[in-house]
Amino acid sequence: MAGNKIAVVGSFEFCLGFKLIGIEDIAVVKEKKEFEEALIKYMEDKDMGIIMVEKEMLEQISWRAKRMLKERSFPVVLALSSEEKGEELSGLIKRALGFELKK
Repeated sequence: MAGNKIAVVGSFEFCLGFKLIGIEDIAVVKEKKEFEEALIKYMEDKDMGIIMVEKEMLEQISWRAKRMLKERSFPVVLALSSEEKGEELSGLIKRALGFELKK
């Protein structure tokens, strides 16, 4: 059974908005290796339900990590572009979380 925690992994700019809305499990990373380590750590956490990641960083992970993503159905990994417009991003988050984040 999937957990109910939400995590975010990405650059400082990507993670900032999520921190401001109160998400506590945030890994701010600068390079591919840090990103992959944080992603795997959150994927192995049985309490984790959703992991939101920076799409541009996700595209650079190793084939082993990609395979791990394909083999697991939980937690759900939601790749969001750091270049998304505000309205588009809020719509993606609404679909992922099931509720709207108010400004």
